[in-house]
Amino acid sequence: MGAQFFKALADPVRLAIIHELSQGERSVGDLVRNLNMGQARISNHLACLRHCQLVRGRQEGRYVVYSLLQPEIVEFLGWAERLAAARVRSLMSCLVLAAEPGGKP
Repeated sequence: MGAQFFKALADPVRLAIIHELSQGERSVGDLVRNLNMGQARISNHLACLRHCQLVRGRQEGRYVVYSLLQPEIVEFLGWAERLAAARVRSLMSCLVLAAEPGGKP
């Protein structure tokens, strides 16, 4: 279960969406403009984040606006980034991680 949680957070697009939503509610159109990505890509990642109960959407007129379900996730991600930054060399040179799908040599 913990691995699935971290997998949901492992995608750079999903992290960018979470960061954007940490600034306040956003519609898909807002996210498309602010992140300079396609609507389908943003919508797919929002669907994942909704399914994992990290974000919620609510109808506002013709639009759905999204927000973080638990804003504490931003503090958690900040902590994780600081922890990773202190170990960047070892993380980047880990041969096991590099061999996994999406891993980099």
